[in-house]
Amino acid sequence: MDLCERDGFLYAGPVRIADLVERLGTPLVIFDSEAIIERFYQFVEAFSSLRAMICFATESCPNAHILHRLVKRGAALRVRSAINLERAWLCGAPMGRVVYSGLGKTDMDIRAALDGLYSPLFQAGRLVEGKPPYYRGPVGYFSVETGAELERLARLAGGVRIKCRVLVHVSLDCSQERAFGAGPDETIQLFESYASDPRLHIAGLRVHLGNAGFLLENMSTAAARVSSLAERLTDRGFPIEAIDMGGGFACDWFDPSAASPGDYARTFEEHLLPWVERGVKIIAEPGWSIIAAGSALVSRVLATRELDGQPIAAVDAVPSEPGQDTDRKARLVRTRDRHAHTGTIIFDADIERPGVHTSLECQLDDFILWPGGGAYARRDCPHACEVLLENGKVLVIRPRPAASEVLGPELESHEVLL
Repeated sequence: MDLCERDGFLYAGPVRIADLVERLGTPLVIFDSEAIIERFYQFVEAFSSLRAMICFATESCPNAHILHRLVKRGAALRVRSAINLERAWLCGAPMGRVVYSGLGKTDMDIRAALDGLYSPLFQAGRLVEGKPPYYRGPVGYFSVETGAELERLARLAGGVRIKCRVLVHVSLDCSQERAFGAGPDETIQLFESYASDPRLHIAGLRVHLGNAGFLLENMSTAAARVSSLAERLTDRGFPIEAIDMGGGFACDWFDPSAASPGDYARTFEEHLLPWVERGVKIIAEPGWSIIAAGSALVSRVLATRELDGQPIAAVDAVPSEPGQDTDRKARLVRTRDRHAHTGTIIFDADIERPGVHTSLECQLDDFILWPGGGAYARRDCPHACEVLLENGKVLVIRPRPAASEVLGPELESHEVLL
């Protein structure tokens, strides 16, 4: 996102931030269509030697308008929830280019991912390009994390008579997310147990490092270990169709010292190029890295005080932590003169009571702009308004939910079943 000062005012492209916030209020999430698409193309170009399928991680920005623009440019999608699976279909993504990962899938979620007949939107009569969800087909890959989950998937796949393709999520000690996933030996056992199962096709391996992937050495370690495990499986007669390196990519737009898409691609090439030459599909799942390069979060200062001589402010929203530290470069926009001031802001982890320590003395009703803060904003500040900058225009792509919309369902009478 192009943030700049002109005549003392802070702009995002051609739009003056203070004017936009005064009209739409805060919290406000600003997305830049051109910057997001450009960042996606950077990953496509960087990973071209690996012929990788770039799977955008939808939970980093679950807005159908953004997803539709990425899908039109060739992005595949990674989903972790039933609602984002439906968003993937609504924005025109071919189901064969969707990776469904994460725990917490219900039986109905899995059936909907296998056969559009079970989609909740099918019951609502929703059409996309004149077709109902019934015709959309199964997702490209399921990522499973335990043997019990794989057995459940086999049972449900048999019930709908669809043979689904599976990626086994491998747990690595270099990953931030180690609670679930199969270890290397368990992974081999799962391949052996289900290799001849007519309901499943265990197609390959998947890892996901989370924020640990910000460090190139962790990504290199993960690629080396997955490659070694794939070799062990191949030696046992189990062909590998796909290797998914998951997400956890840093954003060098946000932090110039961070690894770039090209740095990651070169790290993977060292270990994965031989697999590409053997016809194995490589998958990468950038999410935060793409959205952080093309977004900002604007929050309002609600109260100020000093604590141990340090200015502190209460604000109505803070962004997700991007990596290993909590230092965020932010911009302070004064309401009195609307002029921009730059400072380092360090925020605490109490999302229920957002507060920031700042090197600048904030005043009541000042605005703080957090570059990159649009990533995961839906999760951290669900009451935010979302806008998209595109072709010099500002499009409201998600209005701020009204209190009546939030409370309405709770005020309706419901039948007491028990």
